[in-house]
Amino acid sequence: ANDPVRAGTISLVSGVQLTAPSGSTSVVGIVRRLSVFVAMFLGIAAVRRRDGSAVGVRVWRSAKNLDLVRWLALAGEPQNVDRTAQALWPEADARRARASLRKAVFEVRRILGQEHVLREGDQLWLNDVWVDVTAFASLATQVRGAHQAERYDAALESATS
Repeated sequence: ANDPVRAGTISLVSGVQLTAPSGSTSVVGIVRRLSVFVAMFLGIAAVRRRDGSAVGVRVWRSAKNLDLVRWLALAGEPQNVDRTAQALWPEADARRARASLRKAVFEVRRILGQEHVLREGDQLWLNDVWVDVTAFASLATQVRGAHQAERYDAALESATS
């Protein structure tokens, strides 16, 4: 009941829907088979690598590295590098903030894999990530839409499946 995967399908932040191979119905099972990583921020923050293993607190080496994942995951779209650096290191001047961001990106890539943190020009984003907050918001929107259309059976099914 706590598993956010519905009918073996997960939605990535990018909006892409991935369906797990038969027999995989848990987030961990789907993550292992589809090479995505999971970021969970409802409650205690937790991240799982694409092999399904949890990223322990010590692995991050710095809370700012997890903050970077949180920032990019919750944004759900490419973020400006300068804006990201200033948001995460507001006490630093622009040069130091960018240097800190470069180090954090290096660490997050080391932890999650190069393919999961992408940069093009002045834009930075996460690739192939499932985020519980995004999934929850999407589900809430589906339930709200079904309820407003007085399709109470569909609203109940969306909310409980």
